[in-house]
Amino acid sequence: MKLTQENIEEINTVLIKNHVHYIDLRIEIIDHLCSELENFEEPFESVFPTFFESKKEIVQSMKQSHLKTESTKGMKRLMQNIFSKHFLLLFLGINLLVFAGQHYFSKEWLLHNFDIIPIILPAPISAILLYNLLVSKNKSTDLISLVAITNLFLMSYIMGSIYLIRSLETWVWMPILAFYISLAIAYYYFYFESRKLHQKRYKLLWS
Repeated sequence: MKLTQENIEEINTVLIKNHVHYIDLRIEIIDHLCSELENFEEPFESVFPTFFESKKEIVQSMKQSHLKTESTKGMKRLMQNIFSKHFLLLFLGINLLVFAGQHYFSKEWLLHNFDIIPIILPAPISAILLYNLLVSKNKSTDLISLVAITNLFLMSYIMGSIYLIRSLETWVWMPILAFYISLAIAYYYFYFESRKLHQKRYKLLWS
């Protein structure tokens, strides 16, 4: 049986109705189910209802396994992103801007105007992700785990690092501030890159 885009969309819809709301998990399950369905010679419409009923336990098992493993991967993905070339270049650029601001103006002026950036900059994406978590059927476990860990890092800025930056007299405060500003900016990249990846993977299912 050769599956069409309409067939895959139907499988996707059925999974949503069966409370599989994470798009990355649905992609994994759809790929698994499609590989088995392609072995049938009967039409999709006549095979799929019975076939899916027989696979419900497997779907639930995959769901539980996926959620357990994904919850542990957020830190690993964040570390990979932080040590990526793009993030390190961003961090270097922000460091230079922070150094220039301190050199041409003062630490007090710089902190008065910019130390709030790591707090307010992530707010729009956090609001979108909260909406997706509560309402959207296209949320992803990998993005949620990555963003949750990133938010913990940013919360550490509010809870302690901001006071450390304000109290330090040596140059050490500059890379600390630059890191948090860089992370707040990269937060947007993490979000949109993950969405693009899932859309690409979903389209590959019928290519």
